[in-house]
Amino acid sequence: MQKRQDDRYDLAGLTVEVLESDASGLASRVAFRFDSSLDSPDFNWIQFDWRTGRQPFKIPAIGQSVTLAGPRHATLAKFLRQTFSLFRGKN
Repeated sequence: MQKRQDDRYDLAGLTVEVLESDASGLASRVAFRFDSSLDSPDFNWIQFDWRTGRQPFKIPAIGQSVTLAGPRHATLAKFLRQTFSLFRGKN
C-alpha cells in the first residue's frame, strides 16, 4: 500500500502524518505527534536493530535527532505495508 504525502492517521494519543514519499510511493519522512510528553513514564521506548533485535532507546533532547539504521528496502516496504494496513480506514 502506497502512502502519499499528506496522508494522516489519527490514533488514540497519537497522530501520524506522511510528510514526504519517495518515487515508489513509500513514506520517506513521517511526523509523529503525541498527546503526552515523550519523556512521560507512560512510555517505554525501545528501538529495533535489524541485526540484534530490540534494544532500550533514549529519546533525544529537544533540538537533537538520532538516525537509526534500517533494513534493506524490500524488508522495509513489507514492514510498512503490514504496519499501515492496521490503520487502514482510520484516518
